[in-house]
Amino acid sequence: KSGHKRTEKYFKYFTVKNKQNLFFFSFFFMARTKQTARKSTGLQSGGPIVYTYSNSYLAQQAARREEGEEEEEEVEVEEEKEQEKKEDETVKQQRSTKRKRTVATRASRKGKEKKMEVDDACEVTATKKSRVENATVGFHADAFGAHLRGNMKGLHLNKLLSDVELLLPGDERLPAHKFVLYSWSAKFRELLTREPATTELRVEIKPEDANNFKMLLEYMYTGETKEKLTANIVSELMHLAAEYDIDPLKEECGEFLFHSSLDDFNVVSLLDLARKLNIHRLEAKCAGYLAENFQEMWTGEIKDGEQLLLRLEPSTWVELVKSDDVNVSREEELLNAVLKYADVKGKTQSESKAILGDLLPHIRWTMCSAKHLIEDVETNKEIMSIPVLRGLLYETYRHRISPKSGFLRTRINTKPRKSNTNVTLQWDKDQPFTYGVYSLENEGMTAHKSSQQGTIYILRTKTALKGPGRFYWELHLDAIPGTQELHIGIAEETFNFHTAYLRAAGTHYIERTGQLYDGHTASATTKALAADDDLGLQLDYDTNTFTISVNGEPVHTFTIRESMGYFPCIAARDVGVKISLKGKRPKLYDFGSAKLAQAIATSTTTST
Repeated sequence: KSGHKRTEKYFKYFTVKNKQNLFFFSFFFMARTKQTARKSTGLQSGGPIVYTYSNSYLAQQAARREEGEEEEEEVEVEEEKEQEKKEDETVKQQRSTKRKRTVATRASRKGKEKKMEVDDACEVTATKKSRVENATVGFHADAFGAHLRGNMKGLHLNKLLSDVELLLPGDERLPAHKFVLYSWSAKFRELLTREPATTELRVEIKPEDANNFKMLLEYMYTGETKEKLTANIVSELMHLAAEYDIDPLKEECGEFLFHSSLDDFNVVSLLDLARKLNIHRLEAKCAGYLAENFQEMWTGEIKDGEQLLLRLEPSTWVELVKSDDVNVSREEELLNAVLKYADVKGKTQSESKAILGDLLPHIRWTMCSAKHLIEDVETNKEIMSIPVLRGLLYETYRHRISPKSGFLRTRINTKPRKSNTNVTLQWDKDQPFTYGVYSLENEGMTAHKSSQQGTIYILRTKTALKGPGRFYWELHLDAIPGTQELHIGIAEETFNFHTAYLRAAGTHYIERTGQLYDGHTASATTKALAADDDLGLQLDYDTNTFTISVNGEPVHTFTIRESMGYFPCIAARDVGVKISLKGKRPKLYDFGSAKLAQAIATSTTTST
């Protein structure tokens, strides 16, 4: 019994957990009962014991097992439910905690966002407020002017609201309005300020100018005139507008004069007129014309025994020399022109030097030949006595040695002019593929093939031309004996100059026969070249074109590759071929010679 009681709970538990072990646990129970029986009866272990079980006892055990199983199942179910309940509560608690954290995070985030929105709103409001406080409204003056002009037309020669009459020669009266006269004309402003209550103003003009004055008055009211400008009235009307200080009318008259009557002979007169009457647009247009045609006018016709450009005022020459558009083939030519102008314009030597002091700082000294500066300019004592010149030459030499070093004494302009780019061109005889074949003269401007009869060699310039901009240079054919090949043109930087001639990809040139080639391909034909011919070559990176002219006449235009540098070059077979880059170093003007000539002429006249 005691054994049964001790093991009953184990039996019940394990059989409930695993009914398949019922057989095993029944033997375990029997073993425990056997051991207990031996102890209670005093038998030695190992002796036989006979067990007898009644049917009632077995039934009782079976009932207990069923009851235990049911109880165990109920316990297990309750435990499972309890476990599930605990798990559900844990999960719920975790979810609740997570939910609370999420809500707190969202609330915090919303709070921050709301604060940022508030800050942004405050900032935007402050910015808008600041903008509103500092804002300026740009009205459309064109609309205002059109509206005002439309209403002003109705007041022209209308007595409505008229408060003054203009008295013209012949007792003609024109109704007018003081506010219109006051706002337009400085002369009327002075008269009305002196006598503000007057109702009559006498216009002091010539009788023949009465019609021009009516046009001027109409322009003040409407900005136009019914009568059109003509060559017969434009000069008088312009002077009248200048007298009454009507600037827009002056400018329109100046535009008419420039486009209708400009040429080399009257451009100086127009420029003087523009300066005298303060017609700014006419002055600018005349200065541009002078710059563009400077070389032709300087070496061209002389009027009344004097070059036209020598009549200009020194201030006009300053603007000319400063301009990038002055058309000169070499800067040395402009330097000579400046020296001659100052020599002729100045009445005394000191006055001439004062003019040079204003003009010389605007010469592009870095574009001049260094040899020219050293051998010609520095050896001229009269020129070197001008104080500003030594500093200019010092900066020029420093720039040639170290272009990026800046300026110490005075600033100089190092930018090439649009038309004097060939100043940097000179033949390069030291190339390994032409060494000893060509001899050079005039600072390398003239190339003479002096050896290698029957062999064609390419000679190029020292400098490749690169964009942007336009480059123009001229070649003079001094001598081209024989009938062998001669090529003149340009070759790309990457061209193989060791080749026999220019008939290869990357070149554009003209042959002695007049045939024009684009690499291997013949493009056009003109007359054959001859000695004393002049070839003009223009490389234009703005339009990507290369144009060849013969004796001033364009013969063909090639298309060049963009962003590619080109070498001007020649290739000659015959010994004796001689070609010069025109624009060789000019002889320096003998400064002071004009004063000497004047002194001699004065002395001769006095003696006579």
